[in-house]
Amino acid sequence: MLLSFTIANDRAFACESTLSLVATKLKDVEDGHTVPVGDMAETQALTSALILGKNNSGKSTLVSAMRFISQIVKKSAAESQKSEKIPYYPNLLTDGCSDQPTSYRLVFSMRGTVFDFEFSHVSDRITYERLSVADKSVRFRKMYERTYISDEERYNYTFGDALSGRRATWQDVTRDNSLFLSTAVSLNAEDLFPAWEWLTTYLVTLDISSPILKNVTARMCLESAARRRQIVSFLQALDINVVDVEIEEDEIDENFLNSTFAAKFLETIKSELGESEFKARWKVRFQKKAGQDKTQLFSLNRESTGTQILFGMAGPLFEALEYGRCLIVDEINTSLHPVIVRFLVDLFADTSQNLLRAQLIFTSHDTSVLAQHRLRRDQVWLIESDGMGAELIPLSDFSPRKGEALDKGYLGGRYGGIPVIAAGLLADCLPEID
Repeated sequence: MLLSFTIANDRAFACESTLSLVATKLKDVEDGHTVPVGDMAETQALTSALILGKNNSGKSTLVSAMRFISQIVKKSAAESQKSEKIPYYPNLLTDGCSDQPTSYRLVFSMRGTVFDFEFSHVSDRITYERLSVADKSVRFRKMYERTYISDEERYNYTFGDALSGRRATWQDVTRDNSLFLSTAVSLNAEDLFPAWEWLTTYLVTLDISSPILKNVTARMCLESAARRRQIVSFLQALDINVVDVEIEEDEIDENFLNSTFAAKFLETIKSELGESEFKARWKVRFQKKAGQDKTQLFSLNRESTGTQILFGMAGPLFEALEYGRCLIVDEINTSLHPVIVRFLVDLFADTSQNLLRAQLIFTSHDTSVLAQHRLRRDQVWLIESDGMGAELIPLSDFSPRKGEALDKGYLGGRYGGIPVIAAGLLADCLPEID
């Protein structure tokens, strides 16, 4: 489970800002929204969190940062990355940030063990990296720490007793542009594997607008009849006319992709899915009711955008619930009805469905989930931005009353995180009409 995520000097974010999924002492909606965290005494984590903010406030930066972390942990030690630059997008609008490292910190629980992982980087090197693990007394013990000493052009490593194995060997072969965590795990560092596994497998970001996403779910349907039935039932529960799903493997037309999508976009998708997944393609057809005892096949491409998005989300959604993953979705309200968004929140709060404490973190502009009091007040976060730097602010900082109309308060500007419309500027730029 993700307990907290801290970001600094990454695109929209200049100063350090933290998203916390540790439940507060609020007496609020309780059913399934909080679950205990491993050996952390009396610590409860939230099963979902909503992040609200105006356009261009930093919501997508937050999701992209989590996606980047998962990718660099998985691939930075690969030989193919030997001469690669690290993607580096410092904040350019705030004084003193443009030449400083980007920094991240994640505190998370993997099978009851809590880890604290932190690293910083510029375009050509990791400048700082640290991993600690909590023992049963909730005291964090150092596994390793790595710091770049710029004046001496070298790294200083320190190790704690929580990490055993060939530490000197792992240190010697770790490249400047690679994480020590990634390198050591590739050389069988067993103590580090649980943290590496969570960061690369359990931290899952979804781009629901990606046309490739439906391939992921199609593959799951093809490989598992049980998963296919589960996804069909899910779609039926959302009032979609589907009796079954038929999947037919097909060859992807790379020329079509290259002529339709930007090269950078395709490279990002390929990096996320892997070469074999990217090149795979399946024809998806819905078997629909068509009168009494009749069905008719419809290509998924003929369905609404919302239905296509739901099908693409379904596979990763059920994998998250099955394995206890943290699912991060940007702009979840894109083409989805507010009732469906509330259904998804309730699904993660359902202890009979979410047995392994999966989490759903989503950004949105839709406030209807607030109106129904589906979320605790500490599950709602706002991104406030002055146009130069963004900041994460918990709704609980505004001390809303229990039962307060949060949606009206947000749209009314009480909590911030909304655009301030200067209507007069529009009037000034309109042509005069005689």
